[in-house]
Amino acid sequence: MISNEKLESLLRCSYAECAFPLLAGHEILACEAEGDYAASHGACPYQGMASVLAKRTTAEGFYEYLFLTWDWGSCEVCDDWQGRNLTDDEIRDEMRRSMALFETKAQVIAFLLPTYKNGSCSFAAWLQEEGARA
Repeated sequence: MISNEKLESLLRCSYAECAFPLLAGHEILACEAEGDYAASHGACPYQGMASVLAKRTTAEGFYEYLFLTWDWGSCEVCDDWQGRNLTDDEIRDEMRRSMALFETKAQVIAFLLPTYKNGSCSFAAWLQEEGARA
C-alpha cells in the first residue's frame, strides 16, 4: 500500500502536473520521489527524480502496468526540458514516449527486481508483497 507521505512527495515534484494526467485510469502501486528541496519552504524542489509504478484500472489499451520516471534540474543547463523550453504538452509527450509498459505482472517483476530487490523503497516493498524472488 502506498503511503500518503510518498504520494505527497510525488505531488511536490517538478513536472508532476504533467505526469498525473498520464496516470488517469491507473492505480498507483508504488512511487518514489527524491529532491533537493528549498530549506525556506520545504516544498519547491531544485533538482530531483521521481518514479511511479501504476496498474491500469480501465479496460482500454494493450498493457496492464506502466512505469514512469523523470528528473529535473534547477536551471536550463541541468534540466533538458527547461533548456529546450518545452511546453507542458511537449513534456507529457516526452514522458509518454519514455514510459515502460507491461502486459503482465511477471514482466514488471522482471524489470524491477534487478534494481529494487534489496532496497527500502516502495518498489522493493511492492516486490516483496508480490512474492518476487531473486
